[in-house]
Amino acid sequence: MEFEAARRRLLEVEERQRVILEMESRLQELHDVFVQSEQEVAEHSELVERISGAAQQGELYAAENTQTLKKTLKFKKHRSTIVFASMLGLRTCLPWPVKLK
Repeated sequence: MEFEAARRRLLEVEERQRVILEMESRLQELHDVFVQSEQEVAEHSELVERISGAAQQGELYAAENTQTLKKTLKFKKHRSTIVFASMLGLRTCLPWPVKLK
């Protein structure tokens, strides 16, 4: 009888040990997943920073070129008047300042 009880306890202990080893294995897998996720976040944050910088440069470029485009359109709109006035030497008679190059 005592032998049977000892054998049962041994089987229980062995089962507990197996469960504990399985839990340790799952925890190690979970740890590996978190480490891999951390590495991916670091890689992606670099990419996001580059994209953000490129977007800011694009915004600056667009803003600068918008001003240039406005000036060009204004010049094209009044080009015939400017050409005609400069042919007659009336550059100073225009209602806006004109710089001819």
